[in-house]
Amino acid sequence: MNQEYVRKHYQKVAALFQDGSKSSIEDSFIRESENDFFLAEILNFISTQEKLPSLCDFGCGNGHFLNQVINVFPEINATGVEFSQDLFEICLKRQMKTHFVHADLREFNLPKQVDIAITQRVLINLLSWKWQKKALENIYHSLKPGGLYLLSESFKSSLINLNLARSENHLNPLSQSKHNRYLQKGFFDTMKEMGFEKMDSQIPENYLSTHFFTTRVLHELIRQPGTKIKNSQVIQFFDQALPHSIGDYSSIKFYVFKKV
Repeated sequence: MNQEYVRKHYQKVAALFQDGSKSSIEDSFIRESENDFFLAEILNFISTQEKLPSLCDFGCGNGHFLNQVINVFPEINATGVEFSQDLFEICLKRQMKTHFVHADLREFNLPKQVDIAITQRVLINLLSWKWQKKALENIYHSLKPGGLYLLSESFKSSLINLNLARSENHLNPLSQSKHNRYLQKGFFDTMKEMGFEKMDSQIPENYLSTHFFTTRVLHELIRQPGTKIKNSQVIQFFDQALPHSIGDYSSIKFYVFKKV
């Protein structure tokens, strides 16, 4: 599998969802939780500064999230970097007060360092650790000293936990998508070696754990054949009724790192 497969995947995503919110991910709870995480961290950073920060969304997709950032912080200096030509062209059509760049994160460094860097399920689209590490190095060099790297990425260890729960209930294991390579052991050691310090986040790193368990274990056990799979009333009920952040079942984790 190579990056051409990833490019073709997002070509299809761009054609299907255009500038809609589902282009990032169809699960509305995950999408809204990620947005809440990033916006909370941006607001927290602003509270410690005398001016609005500069920000870069690496792998900005169709620009939907950056559009939300601009709506909340109209004067923020934002840049979006996107690998997919099709998604990049959708970004340009938005005519936002944002600078968009068509570039590959493995080969790209910002000409001017920023205060905040963001990746939203982007590193996992790089299909080798060598490429993921190179992207992390470029993100590090794109940040000012003391700058923050906010990430929502998928981790293999949590997928293993989820599949253990599924196995106990005689459900088939889930695998990562063909266009993904989840982050694995050694990620945090590498971040420390690069010069990143892990910080406390406003929203817990395992915030999505309960949602993953209910949607990928509990819901599959109680759902009747032919009924709705995604975003059902049952799932929405559990999302509201149960506490979040229980266990370690969500492959998608929220982390904040500081460049030291």
